[in-house]
Formats: sequence, C-alpha cells, structure tokens
Amino acid sequence: MAEVIRRNTIGATGGRTYAEIDPYVDAGGNPTADAARAVKDERTGQPAENPDHDLWIQSTTLQTALMQAYMAFRLSELTVALGASFRRSRHRACGPGTRAVRQVTAVGNDLVGSHLDAAADRWGIVSEARR
Repeated sequence: MAEVIRRNTIGATGGRTYAEIDPYVDAGGNPTADAARAVKDERTGQPAENPDHDLWIQSTTLQTALMQAYMAFRLSELTVALGASFRRSRHRACGPGTRAVRQVTAVGNDLVGSHLDAAADRWGIVSEARR
C-alpha cells in the first residue's frame, strides 16, 4: 500500500521527489526556494507553501503510519503465538510446574483465553499432550 501511495505522489508531482521540489510559490504560482520572493499567505503572513511540497510531507507521514501499523500487527501475532506456545508446551525449559510458567499461563488465559488455542492451531503449535 505504501508503494501505491508513493507511486501516486510521484505521479501527482510530475515525477519529482521531495528533494526536487521547492518549498514555496511566488506570485506567478511558480515554485521557488527563496522565502523572500514567495507570495505571503493572507491568514498567517508566512510564505505560501508549494502544494506539491505539502503533498510529499503528507504522503511520507501516511507511509510511515502504515509501516508502523503493519509492524504492530506482526508483533501482536508473534506475541499471541508465543503465548500459545507457552500455554501448550508449559515451557519445557522451566519445567511444567514452575511458578513462572503458571504465571505466564494465567496471564495468557486472562488476557486472551480461548483465542490462544485458535492462534496455536493457526501457527501449528502442538502441545506435548497432543503429540
């Protein structure tokens, strides 16, 4: 999806990237890098920003947000899979009856309950009892 946003942004700016676009526009509507030559915004009195420059800022922000959401989703899948693994195997390295395993299992049961079984099945995690 981020590539689609980037491709559309490049198309909308005439094939220019953020670094190739001047940040302001002059009185004729032409891009300029000189803030003194730029037309002033009526409301703020600041130099008027080039719409293509602003489009790249918005595009980059959206692409970054999408990547963060994707990474958070993948991290949540990993967390559920680890919880399911702990619940199913009772973490053999610690032993089936240790306090740490009971606590992890209790927290997993409280937070996601039966969803762990579905996640374990999805990830192909098989408990010792099922082997």
